Amino acid sequence: MTVDPQKLKKIAEKGLPDILFCIARQPNSSTLFVGNSSFQVAALETDAEKPEFQPLTGETHQSYVTGLAVVGASRDVLVSGAYDGRLIWWDPQERKSIRVVEAHPSWIRGVVASPDGNLIASVADDMVCRLWDANTGDAVRSLEKHALETPHHY
Repeated sequence: MTVDPQKLKKIAEKGLPDILFCIARQPNSSTLFVGNSSFQVAALETDAEKPEFQPLTGETHQSYVTGLAVVGASRDVLVSGAYDGRLIWWDPQERKSIRVVEAHPSWIRGVVASPDGNLIASVADDMVCRLWDANTGDAVRSLEKHALETPHHY
């Protein structure tokens, strides 16, 4: 479905005291998940009378959360990536972490899921894109033939 941005209208506004880096929506629900500069993944029930951000619990990130993806065949798991180089799997119903993987030796910049939800791609400042099995957390492949610096020396 294509949506014309000119036809969108604001129906509510919710502020955060932190910098919002990423957002994911759990399919077929009113739940949004956000990653922010306070090292948290938080849930927001958009249809609640007074929506409030609720941080997920368990083992958490130690730096900015910069990527989120909803994964699994039934889209029932959330994966986050952060500047701490780790990927964390979350149970969105229980709102707690269920697996932690040391994914990269440097800042993770993005996390995306394959269309079927079975693979996760993470990319980081190590200039490596890694593919992960979304169900087990096992590494599937590394794409490493990139230059170690950008043309602008980043």
